[in-house]
Amino acid sequence: IAEQYSDVEIGMIARSFDRYMERLDGFVEREQSFTSTASHELRTPLSVISTSVELLENNKDLPSNSRQYISRIKRSADEMSNLISALLFLAREDQPNNYAPAAHTNVTQLVSDVVNTYKYVEKDKDIKLNISANQSIEVDAPKSHVQIIINNLLNNAIRYTPKGSIQINCNKNKLEVIDSGLGIDDETLQRAFERGFRGEDSIGYGFGLYICKRICDRYGWSISLSRNETVGTTACISF
Repeated sequence: IAEQYSDVEIGMIARSFDRYMERLDGFVEREQSFTSTASHELRTPLSVISTSVELLENNKDLPSNSRQYISRIKRSADEMSNLISALLFLAREDQPNNYAPAAHTNVTQLVSDVVNTYKYVEKDKDIKLNISANQSIEVDAPKSHVQIIINNLLNNAIRYTPKGSIQINCNKNKLEVIDSGLGIDDETLQRAFERGFRGEDSIGYGFGLYICKRICDRYGWSISLSRNETVGTTACISF
């Protein structure tokens, strides 16, 4: 726009705006280049892992006690693939209503499927997983995005519950994950959804709940944490 202004002072301001916009265009171009490259480079090894796991699953000579480890590898690869898709989605400026999901996601059914993959914790950590589904909840969002939220909430509940129970409720367009674990301190309660925040007893990297919050914000859902009256923590998603 600098060419439109001959005045010295206004021209200086206009040239500053031009330089700023050039830098901004450069940032956007580099971000788009990075996300497209990262998508390819990250998906390629995951495809190799997933294919290898499928071949192992079909190997009849595989010892039965090894299959549980193969299942964990497969689940982790699927989670990572979903996470990459969600991160690339969040990196775009487009709003979710510009996308046309292939189908509705049945949250209630997805919760049941995900919980079944965590049944090993009932034996390994002496934790009882319970599901109460009084409503079939459906949302206009890809299954992978919803699954990231469910996995994060369940992982947190399992991580901070040495033993006891985790109750998952689907009712009144809400998903609740209620654990009987160590509870949550005041600072973590206030800052849990901040990027990179790690509580005093945290063993993660501080991005799980932040990503959940970003996904919820993009779809107009709300996410909250609260301290239970007796022990443990409740995580709630309102759709």
